[in-house]
Amino acid sequence: MNELSDRGVVDHNFHAVPAHIKYPRENAVHYLVVVLSDSDPYSAIQEQILREHIEAVIDGLMVICKLLEPQIITLCTSTQDQHLVSGFIEALDGKILNIQPLVVPNTYPFASDEMIKIQLYEQTKNIHQGNTSCVVVRPSLLYQLQQSVLFGSPCTVSYTHLRAHETRRH
Repeated sequence: MNELSDRGVVDHNFHAVPAHIKYPRENAVHYLVVVLSDSDPYSAIQEQILREHIEAVIDGLMVICKLLEPQIITLCTSTQDQHLVSGFIEALDGKILNIQPLVVPNTYPFASDEMIKIQLYEQTKNIHQGNTSCVVVRPSLLYQLQQSVLFGSPCTVSYTHLRAHETRRH
């Protein structure tokens, strides 16, 4: 996890928390949940990053998979955004095979990480939920991982200026 702390990767979901603190590598990770949609209008940036930077998000997913070594990748969407799962799997192009969908009710606010974990355990009938590690991430974090770990870019670019930054870089 030195890669995350050295590069200052921060998970901006709800509260800005350094990624190396939020995702410590102490225990084996059973589930890695990638939240693909959010009914919160303030979180529209997640879907925008997913739409406009899918390759970078997938590269970031590969990075976090290498760091955390999850057993199962779960793609979480609301009932109205289930189409995002098939599009994401298609974009993965067979790079990861142990994927399962998780459809949660379309509520507002969408769900915290803890609510998503509860839904996952209920839907998978996981009787070992107390002993099973589950990490929840969003496209913004995966994009940051790709930019920071693969390209050495510091996490200083505001998401609202992401598009302008990308245009200037290319």
